[in-house]
Amino acid sequence: MKKNDFKRIPMLPELRVRDIETSRKFYLELGWNIYNERPEDKFILLQMEELHLMIMELTTTEDSWNGYAPMEYPLGRGMHLQMEVSDVDKLYKKVIEMKAPIFRELETHKYRELDKMLCCKEFLFFDPDGYLLRFSTTTIELL
Repeated sequence: MKKNDFKRIPMLPELRVRDIETSRKFYLELGWNIYNERPEDKFILLQMEELHLMIMELTTTEDSWNGYAPMEYPLGRGMHLQMEVSDVDKLYKKVIEMKAPIFRELETHKYRELDKMLCCKEFLFFDPDGYLLRFSTTTIELL
């Protein structure tokens, strides 16, 4: 990344992972690219299309924000990340090839939003640390 290429990202999730190298391999194989990296901090900022995601290895220091509660597998309980991609079918095939644990198979769901119906082709699966990831491709129908 060049100095002038920097841009702020309005919402940027950060996942704490048990092993940065395992997560690096998983996300790169999934199709993410490294946008920025700080090896000294065991930190990687990933990008896929317009999506960004931070991963950082868990630390056990007292000042670490992940020290307030036990970090046990599966991490990220109670939430999932929904991400829009241009070709969910291609990504689904990749996840199947990688043998990542699928939570919900590829399906189409319809959701009403104001005067539109969103047709979301989507699936959910787990990353190596148990974070639940939902990827979808959405088309819109007018009501």
